Amino acid sequence: MLTITRRIPFCAGHRLPLHKGGCRNLHGHNYVLRVTIVAPETKEGMVLDFADVKRAVKGWIDENWDHAFIADRTDRDVLNLIDSMDMRRYIMPEGPPTAEGMAEHLLCDVLPDLLGPLGCVCIRVEIEETENCVASCSLDNAEEMMLPRHGGATA
Repeated sequence: MLTITRRIPFCAGHRLPLHKGGCRNLHGHNYVLRVTIVAPETKEGMVLDFADVKRAVKGWIDENWDHAFIADRTDRDVLNLIDSMDMRRYIMPEGPPTAEGMAEHLLCDVLPDLLGPLGCVCIRVEIEETENCVASCSLDNAEEMMLPRHGGATA
């Protein structure tokens, strides 16, 4: 199987409201996203042109996550603060904005809609919070990508 992986850096803030350590506080990361893509057949010897991946995936990241606060939908105090300051925010559809949750959300909910029309499937997403801390989510069966679990929410 041929795959390609595109690296997409972005900056965002978040907090983990139920965490017992420092991540309970408002903070941010210089994230690095890596998406690994497969297609049933190559076109011109490529799974997909890297420029097309950049246009689709980085476009979504820039519009939704880059320089935004990624929030837990139940974290009303932070959401009210962000709204009072007229800041960009993205509300996770389920659970806190952990690197693991962000990777799963992208793989299962966002990327099927972005990459399906291009004739390919994302089989792995990695979210690097720091150079030492990386979370990933992957599919064993690319057909699973055709069945998104739930939708995301932007505000």
